[in-house]
Amino acid sequence: MMERPKPRVLYISSADPLKGPGAIGMGHYQHMKDAGLEVDFLTLHPVEGHPEIMHVKNSITWFDKIQEKIKRKLRIIPYPHYNFFYKKEEDPPVSTLKVLNSIKRDYDWVIIYFCQRMLSFQTVEAIYDKLNKPIVFFFSPDFFYMSGGCHFPGECTNYQTGCGCCPVFNSKNPNDFTHRNVMYRERVYKKIRPVVFGNNYMQSFYRKSFLLKDARLELSTPKLNVELYHPIDRKSLLKKYGISSGKSFIIAFGCQGLTNERKGIKYLIEALHIWQSQMRETEREKILLIAAGRDFESIKDSLPFDSIGLGMLDVGVLPEFYSLADVFVCPSVNDAGPSMVGQSIACGTPVVGFEMGALLDHVKGKGTGYCAELRNSADLAKGLDMFFIMEKAERDYVRSRCLEWANKCGAIDRIQVWIDLFYKYYRDEKIH
Repeated sequence: MMERPKPRVLYISSADPLKGPGAIGMGHYQHMKDAGLEVDFLTLHPVEGHPEIMHVKNSITWFDKIQEKIKRKLRIIPYPHYNFFYKKEEDPPVSTLKVLNSIKRDYDWVIIYFCQRMLSFQTVEAIYDKLNKPIVFFFSPDFFYMSGGCHFPGECTNYQTGCGCCPVFNSKNPNDFTHRNVMYRERVYKKIRPVVFGNNYMQSFYRKSFLLKDARLELSTPKLNVELYHPIDRKSLLKKYGISSGKSFIIAFGCQGLTNERKGIKYLIEALHIWQSQMRETEREKILLIAAGRDFESIKDSLPFDSIGLGMLDVGVLPEFYSLADVFVCPSVNDAGPSMVGQSIACGTPVVGFEMGALLDHVKGKGTGYCAELRNSADLAKGLDMFFIMEKAERDYVRSRCLEWANKCGAIDRIQVWIDLFYKYYRDEKIH
């Protein structure tokens, strides 16, 4: 059997690889190294404890802060919870030259994960030209690669027709900057012919989009980091966090910003009130809510049960957070993930959430939780009650199903599927 060539791989992600969703990038990087690939990681700022990871900027300078302040004053601010990190493809958030100067070697494959605050499509094209036509793979953490600049389109369907008249900016102009960005991206797509990876949920949007409907698309179920995310003894955690033994049913929920509309916290609050109204007082006293993320104080008074806000948690603490809970609730209504769904399951904690995002990959039909109808708070309450009244033996069985699924998604052959696809495209490009 002919030995495979050893392509050099450049993995790019602007998000901090030690925090939040950015940590998935570190997992990709490590798994590819474990699989024998020669891979370098490029991110925005230095990563503490990882001098081998390349970075574009040494730190945030006073000039950067002034420049960002000026840009904020000049640009049109979108409606809350919509993310636009730059307005024109020709004006990336970090200069293209600065990014190119950070790339010191030649590479055969370029894998791009998070882009925000670092890359525009001008930069992507320049990287492609500098490296003499590498194979480009996009791993999509949101909707950015199919839009005119937004990362989550909400109810907007303009991405299907090439954007323009952007409702986020109350634009009535069909040739506004979002449409011009799409036209710029379309040209770059035709030139670099990227391979775009996404989960089941994202694929349903790709096929409808103006930019990606004819693109090279590949399905990817996220690989779970079972070395980091695993069950921790609950009794010791209850003691560590000072939680009373009377709180016999603990519900965890969280995200980076608890007031972000697309994270669906309002539906969770509605579901909790519906559920609470059906309970006896003695049952209500058994419930404890634990939350991770910013802005907990702004929702605390709306919660009908005793609750604890733990704030933003480091990646290393998250396994404790999941292991404390009987169930993790994901009320997101517009999300490519979130990564917390798979992380919870890897810790043996079942997930209740709406039928979208990562729940389609990790929960639906897997016996690892409950998928409620999208935006149906009563159905979400039904899922919570199902686990609350569940006998211990059945709960233990569901936990075992969670761990079985996590181990399956954490196996080395999961990343090997991706690598095999990388090689397939690499071989096909060489042939042509």
